[in-house]
Amino acid sequence: MFLLASSVTHVIGCNASRSYDPVVAARVRSRTTAEFALGVYYKPGDHAMTGLERELVPLIIDEATSKKPARDTLICTPAEQGICDSSGAAVYSATSTVSIGGQAYDQVLYVWFYHSIDAQVLGRGVRVVIGRDGFPMLWEALSPVDATRVFFVSRGLEEHAARQFGAVLPGRTFAIERSIQESPGAVVA
Repeated sequence: MFLLASSVTHVIGCNASRSYDPVVAARVRSRTTAEFALGVYYKPGDHAMTGLERELVPLIIDEATSKKPARDTLICTPAEQGICDSSGAAVYSATSTVSIGGQAYDQVLYVWFYHSIDAQVLGRGVRVVIGRDGFPMLWEALSPVDATRVFFVSRGLEEHAARQFGAVLPGRTFAIERSIQESPGAVVA
């Protein structure tokens, strides 16, 4: 686990070319406790993926302006099928492996599309890295809009990082985060 925590800390610390903005970091972290007056909960449909992809599919809550969404069931399709429908609530997935600290870990990538206020089709996603115990250990929120790389880590990984690296560094919230100087563009939320 020592090598893993150190390597994951490196993954979270990637892309030092981005600048650190404490206002952006606070805004990112505030999203984890956001409450909506009205929201739409998108969940996988019965025809959705199977196995690990199905177990980890994101459940999306979107702030809403009306009580009735056009559709609240996600169309979940493995990305290998090459089908892309950006007109509705659809999540696409792909599985692969990622090398962290010289060891291979399974990961699942989910991508979905939505229409922005100015009618552009934008995509978002989440990458989930699976630990040796078969449970998710690292989530990376993917966004074409945000310059900040946003990560979420499992409690076990954070606890191990705290034992390995000690106290949380100044300006950070979690022990697994590298210093702001080393990793200005990454936030663990």
